[in-house]
Amino acid sequence: MLSRGFEIELETSEWKGLSINNGFGYTDAKYTKVKVSSKQNDLNLVNKRQIFTPNMTNLMAIKYSIKLNRSRNLKLTTIGEWKYVGNQFFDFANTSKQKGYNLCNTRIILSTKRWQLSSWSNNLFNILYIDYAYEFGATHLGNPRCYGGSLKMIF
Repeated sequence: MLSRGFEIELETSEWKGLSINNGFGYTDAKYTKVKVSSKQNDLNLVNKRQIFTPNMTNLMAIKYSIKLNRSRNLKLTTIGEWKYVGNQFFDFANTSKQKGYNLCNTRIILSTKRWQLSSWSNNLFNILYIDYAYEFGATHLGNPRCYGGSLKMIF
């Protein structure tokens, strides 16, 4: 197998409550000398892409925090995330493919030293994508749009 690639991570220092983080990865992973038997047939995997390995990934997060009340240490934080998962294959013959897709997630957090109230959304635009699949037919779709919230008490 030949696998090569790189990752780059960038992070800004917080400036007036704003920070930006980004992580990008590229992978070129191919089989070089593999031959296997699949369903009574010999399968030559030379130059086929590695399964379950996206060719690119990217995650960008923008976070903004503001103090609403200094005496009570009340703070509001908003976070927006954009995630990209590139093309990937789910079978050795590279016939079952998921094209790249984008996801957007959000968080809103109201907090003090004693408690934290948050709301969130994942897959905000309700993108339909395959999370993983297997040659024998089992496929798992990614989670649809979902919302939630939590209250955390700190003692």
